[in-house]
Amino acid sequence: MKNTQFKVGDLILLPQENASFDYNDYGIIYKVEVAGKDYEELIHYHIHWAIDQTATIEDDTWVHENMELIARA
Repeated sequence: MKNTQFKVGDLILLPQENASFDYNDYGIIYKVEVAGKDYEELIHYHIHWAIDQTATIEDDTWVHENMELIARA
């Protein structure tokens, strides 16, 4: 697996200017995995969002471009 910018337990911020909604949202990374055996260069982050109370799976390119690290566990 390539180096990842974020790790399990990190608190991240999706700033309002990078989102399609009108507020900031905070998330906790709860799993980091390779997208599949044929895609070893693509990483998926599993994120639980604090305000929306939902869980999503996001690809590393989007996460690295749009998220800010708030705290490392």
